[in-house]
Amino acid sequence: MRARQFASLVMMLLYLAGCTSWRVQPVTPQQLPSTDRPYDVRVYTRKGETVVLEQAFVWNDSLMGSVKGLPLGIPLDEIAQLERKRTDAAKTVLLGVGVAAVAGAIAYAIAVCITFSQ
Repeated sequence: MRARQFASLVMMLLYLAGCTSWRVQPVTPQQLPSTDRPYDVRVYTRKGETVVLEQAFVWNDSLMGSVKGLPLGIPLDEIAQLERKRTDAAKTVLLGVGVAAVAGAIAYAIAVCITFSQ
């Protein structure tokens, strides 16, 4: 049972690292997401508010999206900074290696326990 608990703990720690990170994006209409490729963005407004918009896209002079399922639009001139969540290749590889190492360690521990119990 302890091996299972240890494996669960390691998996949770690896999950916390995640495979994504927020990256700063310039705030110009040409560089913001369009309706054909919406994605999640973190918006910092000039008023000091921080909002994470899901499935965000530019429509006219506003950044549109939803927050917890509720639609929201933020005028482009009120945006101080915009961040987009992107996949981090290094973190993804490390997560894969970590999961493989944990699985291998568990398999080895089980094999050793079976060998000693016979």
